Amino acid sequence: MRNVYLDLPTTCRKNTHIKEVFAQEENKFFGVLKKGHTIVESIISDISDSHVNVVELAKRAFDLFQSAGYPFEILVEEIKDARIVLDEKMLRSEFDKFLMRIRKFRVKDWIKIQRRTCRYRRC
Repeated sequence: MRNVYLDLPTTCRKNTHIKEVFAQEENKFFGVLKKGHTIVESIISDISDSHVNVVELAKRAFDLFQSAGYPFEILVEEIKDARIVLDEKMLRSEFDKFLMRIRKFRVKDWIKIQRRTCRYRRC
């Protein structure tokens, strides 16, 4: 049986590294939230000025998610905090449609690239 205490210094170093990585990721995430918040405010002001178009809102939510990495769920919470009533299930459905389109596009491109590479490499 291995002596666990012999690995203790290594474990402590790894623990420090893990904490550093978590801190970096947390800082990145807060940066995403800060960057996206200004865009969310403009989205909310546009919504409150007019009727809520769920498809347009889903497109803007998807663009925000794709470009800044801003989570959909946080956007919905901010809209709710602004006391704007919307059909959350329909919004989620439209958002998922945009996700599926991009996923299908990526898979098709990946398959094309693989075919081209195999043709040159003679797979």
